[in-house]
Amino acid sequence: MHPGCGIQLAYKIIKDSGILTAQKVQPTRGKVVPAVQPQLFVSPVAAAHFLESAGITQLADPASASLGSIVISDELSAVEHLQAIRSAKNILYICVNTSGKQQLAKQLGTGAWSATASLAFYDDLVNKLQKAAKMSGLRFIEIITPCPKLWRSEPANTVELARQAVEIGLWPLFEFDHGKLSLSYKPLKLANIEAFISLQKLLVPEKPLLEKSWRLTTLGKPFEAEV
Repeated sequence: MHPGCGIQLAYKIIKDSGILTAQKVQPTRGKVVPAVQPQLFVSPVAAAHFLESAGITQLADPASASLGSIVISDELSAVEHLQAIRSAKNILYICVNTSGKQQLAKQLGTGAWSATASLAFYDDLVNKLQKAAKMSGLRFIEIITPCPKLWRSEPANTVELARQAVEIGLWPLFEFDHGKLSLSYKPLKLANIEAFISLQKLLVPEKPLLEKSWRLTTLGKPFEAEV
């Protein structure tokens, strides 16, 4: 794990949200139902970024996790097992994205509930995690998690990069419910991309393409929005 690791920061927020702790179940017909501890499964790549291992089960194919469980997976594993994820019946699948290229949440939202999130928008991320934890069926959340080593950025700038990616329109925040798109955050005006480019060496987005992509997203056409 590297200092400023976006995946580690995401894991901390996931724990802060409380979704990994035992959840009380509403009693039925007066019966006392014990709290249920959700099982946590992670892909090997994601697990390598965690500081702890207690309560974590690694799966080479995270999509094979048991029903009702929570999965934290890296982007490459999610892409590799995309078809299996689509057919998952009741899993909360959290994808930590280090490429900065948003794609999976849009695809999976056509047949289920999905959302995008950013480390820098703490409340939005926690709200989406807690909302998804209360739902059933396939729920997919894609979080942008800049990696200092991959992005060739300073560890102290990880959260700032995750914020600027949203502000420049590169990483829109939305919920996608069975094909219906709703934006979670809409900048009054897209920020200048120069500051974002100056802080890292992985992504050099083009302003006209960003503006076109953002415009299509606000019109509810995320599949036509490619950066």
